[in-house]
Amino acid sequence: TIPHTHGVFETTIRLGSGRITGHVLQSDNSPARGLRVTVTSSAGVWRGSTDDHGHFTFSSLPPDSYHLSTGEAASTGVSLHVPLR
Repeated sequence: TIPHTHGVFETTIRLGSGRITGHVLQSDNSPARGLRVTVTSSAGVWRGSTDDHGHFTFSSLPPDSYHLSTGEAASTGVSLHVPLR
């Protein structure tokens, strides 16, 4: 459970080969629709948003350590360190 400026979100992250996927729920267990999600590493920055079901996917990522953030600005969102091998 992660606090966020618009409430509390439950976030699940799955790592795969070059891929980070997640599911974000609001505190009432409804999907967090249209939430901005940003992934950054030394290799670059990737931006996306959650779909109508609260899911997000970043594919074709090179091996690196990633910083995952949600919200309009990385400084105001939730951030997680995600190592991808």
